[in-house]
Amino acid sequence: MPTCTAKVLVALGFAAGLVRTAAAAEPIDAVCAKAVSDPTLTWYSSQEETRNEAALGAFRVRYPKVRVESLRLVTGKLAARYAAERSAGVNNAGLITLGDPVFIVQGQKAGWFVDFPQADMPALTTLDPRWFDHGAATSTISLLGISYNTDQVGKDAPKTWTDLLNPKWKGRLLLGDPRSVPSYMALARIWQEKYGDEFLSKLAAQEAKVCFLPLSTQSSQSATVKSYREEFRTPLGVRKSPKDEPAGRWWSLWGFRV
Repeated sequence: MPTCTAKVLVALGFAAGLVRTAAAAEPIDAVCAKAVSDPTLTWYSSQEETRNEAALGAFRVRYPKVRVESLRLVTGKLAARYAAERSAGVNNAGLITLGDPVFIVQGQKAGWFVDFPQADMPALTTLDPRWFDHGAATSTISLLGISYNTDQVGKDAPKTWTDLLNPKWKGRLLLGDPRSVPSYMALARIWQEKYGDEFLSKLAAQEAKVCFLPLSTQSSQSATVKSYREEFRTPLGVRKSPKDEPAGRWWSLWGFRV
């Protein structure tokens, strides 16, 4: 089964001008003690809501006097909102987590994020340095592959990306929408680099259906998902996260219609 590793940068980007950092080698506990008198820290995050709530809950236990709240949107909308706010001189979020490394690099160049050494954040000292870049930490790596309904596809399932170009799959492919999840666009770039433009053209000719797939199991009963399940008669490959945490589930990228 083919898989592609997409560097889904769930980046901890500290907004310049809002968040205190330990740049002066000040202990993080001392920094948080000073933050008690600061305005509420707003965290923009594209992660599944229960994961955000778990992180906030743990933070509040450790630092009960620091006010913090979160706003969740899918990566595409979150990046657009944050960029629009910063371009207008508005700085609502002190921290942002989303799956778009290109956006983080653009934000760093624009001076939107604080650049600080990895050693200044104790929680990041055990992180492999290759996953830390000028104040942004990669916390999630996503594997994108193919899932299918075994009752409908049978033993003759696609085993490589190029197998998807078989005429028998025409009109039977379901793709995630890169406008909401940029990782899907990153996957297309990987295809282009490995197979060339011809592969993308042939895949487009397969008349795949592009749709937004909710990230959470809580959303699995939505009208949109039910519609896709009826049309494609597939569970869309819900799987647990690598650590089997209850809140960490994703919809896989592909489905097959009858």
